[in-house]
Amino acid sequence: GTLYRLSAYVCSNSDRDVARRYMEAESELSEKLRPLEWCFEIPVAAGAVPLYLEPPLSSTGYSRGGDFILSPYTVVEVVSVRWADSASEPHRIVLRVRGEPGQRALDLPMAPWR
Repeated sequence: GTLYRLSAYVCSNSDRDVARRYMEAESELSEKLRPLEWCFEIPVAAGAVPLYLEPPLSSTGYSRGGDFILSPYTVVEVVSVRWADSASEPHRIVLRVRGEPGQRALDLPMAPWR
């Protein structure tokens, strides 16, 4: 797949239900936009993946467990892109995190999405 560098911090969650709630909220705001599900594959063997785990918000009693942040310039590979046929299903893009940007990564284009 095509390799890109992330242009900004990317916050996500390992719980797919959390993503679904965000997609539902977004689709309620705009009937024109179809939901888009981003899936990040983070291989254990990827080396020093710039992954930051967010601690639960225990002071409020609300636990977000599973939140993580990818730092800018993290290298990702586009694994698959699927446009849904049904309006009730989200489009889906799968990205594989490739690890810390090295010298070779400086030649990679910045991701066209934000």
